[in-house]
Amino acid sequence: MIAVNLDHYRLDADYKHGMHFTALPTAWVSGFDKNETLKIGSSTARTTDTPSASAGFLERILT
Repeated sequence: MIAVNLDHYRLDADYKHGMHFTALPTAWVSGFDKNETLKIGSSTARTTDTPSASAGFLERILT
């Protein structure tokens, strides 16, 4: 019985970790200098001379 409960706990923890990990937003950019270190946050602004450059976040909406 202990082994079954421990297995259930581990599977549930792995599943919930996976759900949390895939739900985290992931930043992406296109058209920026590849040699530049990009930082994100409220105190950082992204600028570039490339008119077609863009940036955003990928995220999964859990329903």
